[in-house]
Amino acid sequence: MKKLVAAIKRVEGPLAKAGLAAACVSLTIMLVLEVANAIGRKLLKPVPVALESAESLMITTIFLAIAYVALNEEHTYVSLITRKMRPTNKRYIDAFGHLVGALVFLFLTMGAWQAGWIAMLQLEIRIGVIRFPIWIFRLFFAIGLSLFTLQLIFNTIKFLDQALDPDWDDAEAMGE
Repeated sequence: MKKLVAAIKRVEGPLAKAGLAAACVSLTIMLVLEVANAIGRKLLKPVPVALESAESLMITTIFLAIAYVALNEEHTYVSLITRKMRPTNKRYIDAFGHLVGALVFLFLTMGAWQAGWIAMLQLEIRIGVIRFPIWIFRLFFAIGLSLFTLQLIFNTIKFLDQALDPDWDDAEAMGE
């Protein structure tokens, strides 16, 4: 199990950071485009596909970064019940929660890949001033969900390993 966890730790960081970097680029493009659109509206020449671009880039901004959030355990935890538990028991509960999440998101991911594949085959577009391709963003949605599902699986394995390790220190793992 230790070798598996070591392999996971080598892979999960770069994967999550690549998704985060892509989300940052997406957010930057969206911000520049919307500022240009706002200035353009005041000058009576708005950016033609600003709305479609913002809607589509929002998908990449959110879903490509979510694996990074899960990697660093930065998402919202409700610790009302687990607050007084031993760290080992918390990790068992965390592992179970991430396993359930991985199973749920696995089904969502499979559906997203199916929808993305169909959209790609049809070269799905949104008709407006300019024909805006949205099929690529359906694929980004599937990629983001895949990264998140993979991270949930990684977290399940890591948390189980921590719960089973008698030398594991909660304060050390949480960076305290």
